[in-house]
Amino acid sequence: ALSRQSGGPLIVGLNWRDEPSAALDMLRRAGNPYHAIPVDPDSDLAVDLGVYGAPESFIIDKRGVIRDKHVGAINPEVWQDKIQPLIRRLEAES
Repeated sequence: ALSRQSGGPLIVGLNWRDEPSAALDMLRRAGNPYHAIPVDPDSDLAVDLGVYGAPESFIIDKRGVIRDKHVGAINPEVWQDKIQPLIRRLEAES
């Protein structure tokens, strides 16, 4: 699991259509890369963010700006090739 560094980028997942207990159980089994997982039972936030499938993950910079959206699971390849390099770039920004 990730530990949030003060002022660093965040990985936020949105629980859009899953029961919270089922989503947490899946994350316990598969690993949890998220700093936060808001629950959106009425799809209000999902509509505002343009979510059209699940899972979708958002990388948010230290100013609170969404810098990337990843559609699909975060597997080791996605983490290494896409997410981790983006986090490093965002951490280096002033």
